Amino acid sequence: MKQNIKWLFLALLMAFPMITNAQQPNEKTEKTYDALNDATLRFVVIADIHYTVDNPQCKTDFQALTKDIMQQDGIAFILVLGDVAHRGDLASMKEVKQMLDKTKIPYYVVPGNHDCLNNGVGDAYFREVFGDTRFRLLCNGNLFLGINTAQLRSGDAHIAPEDIEWVKKQLKNSTKKTPVYVVTHHPLQSPDCDNWYQLTDVVRRRNLQTVINGHYHHNLVVENDNITGIICGTSKSGSAPLSSYTLCTMTADSLHFFHKLLGQAPEQWTAISTGEKFYNESNPKLRPSMALNKSYKNIVEKWDVNLNEAIYGSATVVGENIYVATHNGGVHCLTMAKGAKSWSFNTSGSILGSPAANEQYVVVADVNHHIYCLNAKNGALLWDVVSNAPLSATPVIHGSIAYVACTDGKFLALNLHDGSEQWKTSGIDGVVSCTPLIADNAIYFTTWNGRIYALNLSTGTITWQQNLGNTLSIGAVSPVADNNNLYLIASGSILVVNKASGRVVWQSSPATNAAESIGISTDKTTVYTRTKKDKIYALNTATFKPSWITDAQYGDDTNPCNIVEKNGIVISGSKNGVVCALSQTDGSLLWQHKIGNSAINTIVALGNNTWIVTTTNGDVVILKQE
Repeated sequence: MKQNIKWLFLALLMAFPMITNAQQPNEKTEKTYDALNDATLRFVVIADIHYTVDNPQCKTDFQALTKDIMQQDGIAFILVLGDVAHRGDLASMKEVKQMLDKTKIPYYVVPGNHDCLNNGVGDAYFREVFGDTRFRLLCNGNLFLGINTAQLRSGDAHIAPEDIEWVKKQLKNSTKKTPVYVVTHHPLQSPDCDNWYQLTDVVRRRNLQTVINGHYHHNLVVENDNITGIICGTSKSGSAPLSSYTLCTMTADSLHFFHKLLGQAPEQWTAISTGEKFYNESNPKLRPSMALNKSYKNIVEKWDVNLNEAIYGSATVVGENIYVATHNGGVHCLTMAKGAKSWSFNTSGSILGSPAANEQYVVVADVNHHIYCLNAKNGALLWDVVSNAPLSATPVIHGSIAYVACTDGKFLALNLHDGSEQWKTSGIDGVVSCTPLIADNAIYFTTWNGRIYALNLSTGTITWQQNLGNTLSIGAVSPVADNNNLYLIASGSILVVNKASGRVVWQSSPATNAAESIGISTDKTTVYTRTKKDKIYALNTATFKPSWITDAQYGDDTNPCNIVEKNGIVISGSKNGVVCALSQTDGSLLWQHKIGNSAINTIVALGNNTWIVTTTNGDVVILKQE
């Protein structure tokens, strides 16, 4: 009798997908899940939910969608292709997770660009709710790899070097003939993803079946570099008359995609054949060209060090040391001469800003709520202060104090020697992700809720605050200042704000089309911005009239970074890896140089016609005009 019970238990166990821990499917711990070894495999794809927690219709729609999924027979798992939360907020992600949990069906989630709003704080929220931004699923011998394509600073896609290394590791642990399905939010093609080829080069010589994406909000089959991509339509909540999702059925020789409107029968819209697929040949014409550099041979890269980790902040220079922080939580000290590593330190989470440093201390803040102070000479940990929320803004060192903006409405002043709190300000409205500006015994900064603040540097008292309305772009880059005014970007306009009162004294027309970039000349006479397409704009700070407008031909670009000027050369970096240099006098184009094909952070001007460039692809480059 006991033996019969044992065999009955084993039979029941084999009749269902062996998938555990549906509450946290995106764990960093690698697991293999085996589903029912049947003739067919059924799974669901949900894409672009755009959930908003304060819209009741969103909850009604998504509850109906998950209920419809639960009524389908034999669903092994659910793939969620990003843009879970329209505003990248924690509350919306948590509510979506609660409803997915109730299905009792294992689900696997990758983030979209909307999930990573607020300059990457959404990325921290996503990890908190879903466990990780990538997943590995082995089911019926098929390997599904979910990869994060959501670049933290804009709507464009980028695959971090550490994620590509992760993919290599997963493939190394499988056979070459294992069928592979790549799952991302963005399609792996230009112009959606700047470095799509770095990922497809890794998977194309394996048994790659297809790439499954969202982002476009409608069903579509695409071909890029001979690789088929399946783009699944939106499951957007709160607006469509009927919500929908994609129902997938895999048979022995094909994979079928059905459009499933709630309460209606599924309709097949495409199918692909399965079997051995190896893409040994690629089209070099689809790859980005570096031919631009042949036109300006006097611009040289003295050295280029790739840290193999994404970088979302600038380098910080103190003497002969260069300090760089990475999205993977690394803090690195490089030598000015050759870029050799003097030391490295690993934090507990992603770093979205730049290090702050002086001759004694290096301070960084990570999304796991930690503020670290390191010995500048050897990288040893001196102190670690834990906040109550993720940290995305760059700390600022002034005298013996480190100033750090939190994402929970607080601003901290910490003693550099021991991390003790000097003052704490509460009530800041919105996430701070820029580098605060210190001037005239005040600290100025913007938030993603469209506000700008001035705090007393000594006490932290809010001197003034200004609500500039429903504009996100104000929070993307740091303000700059002359003796009287602050300059910032909001909704395509240049805003001039009086430093003493917070009053808006001038605003350019939205037709200026300013992108998330601002800068000021060293003599404070000219403010610079980059428009959303091709043009760099110079504004006279005395008259608020254009000094010049130059067509720099960089294309569409909203890469958030500051423009810098030194020794009469105005420098700007683009999302496609191009550094552009203009004359301060008349805006004439001096030269351009392409570092790679990924976004460039705010460039550091060293003088002597030398600059330090960091990129989201992990490059640290010394660029010199000879």
